[in-house]
Amino acid sequence: MDIKWIEDFICLAQTKNFSRAAHERNVTQSTFSRRIQSLEAWLGFDIIDRSSFPLKLTLEGEEFYSLAEEICPKLNEIRERLRDKKRISDGLKIATGHALSLDFIPNWLKTLPIPHEKISIQVASYNIHDSAVALAEGGCDLLICYHHAALPIRFDSNSYPYINLGSELIIPVSIPDKQGKAVFKIHDDKEQVVDVVGYGNVYFGRVVDLILSKAPYVPPFKYSYTSNLSDFIKRMVLDGYGMGWLPERLIEKELAAGELVYAGNASWMLSLDIRLYRSIHNKKLMLDNVWASLG
Repeated sequence: MDIKWIEDFICLAQTKNFSRAAHERNVTQSTFSRRIQSLEAWLGFDIIDRSSFPLKLTLEGEEFYSLAEEICPKLNEIRERLRDKKRISDGLKIATGHALSLDFIPNWLKTLPIPHEKISIQVASYNIHDSAVALAEGGCDLLICYHHAALPIRFDSNSYPYINLGSELIIPVSIPDKQGKAVFKIHDDKEQVVDVVGYGNVYFGRVVDLILSKAPYVPPFKYSYTSNLSDFIKRMVLDGYGMGWLPERLIEKELAAGELVYAGNASWMLSLDIRLYRSIHNKKLMLDNVWASLG
């Protein structure tokens, strides 16, 4: 059981509207509904009377609501108090995206001016939303993520300062033919179908959408496979299932070896910043030392 489910229920009981409650909890309505159903499954009884309109709580739901309003703040208070104690002596937890964890972060960690024997670091891979939530709720100490002005993470810069660590170029690539030209590429013929291995509903999917929104034209793409993972996209592109957009760092060796080639020019590429965020409310001494060493 996740405490977020109880917080969702309290919001729903107060708004009496699924869509409004989902908006206030900053999740999709389908995700919100699943979380309420998960809470009901954990409780073993219905808390929402779905036969009524407007929304009503069941008798059990009313009783649970009274308890939830009392218990939830106490649980959050206890969690924060114990987390604060743990932060004093613990190492650092870094939240990041899958692609950054594969290459950028291992190399970046080598550059930290603090001896490795004096620091303990845990790296956890999340999607961008869950990474941001983890930082805001104290579930991690640092967040390393991509940033573009058109795809911002909406942090209050006063509470969540950041450091620019570098940049990453997202490029379209394909396997080459015998002449070293891309087998799958964006053609001058705007009507020619292009096989693509694409992303699902993840950050890189929105990055590709942004690239296409700025491109001279959008060819008729045929998406042979889709995935949320950039290393899966890389594998399928290398196996010849289509072109795909990938972070340049992830395919440096393949580009140098000629195993992959560019499938489009600069009009089909996008540069992203790589940012390191922290919360000023996190008072862990090790975090302060690392942050000061980077400043």
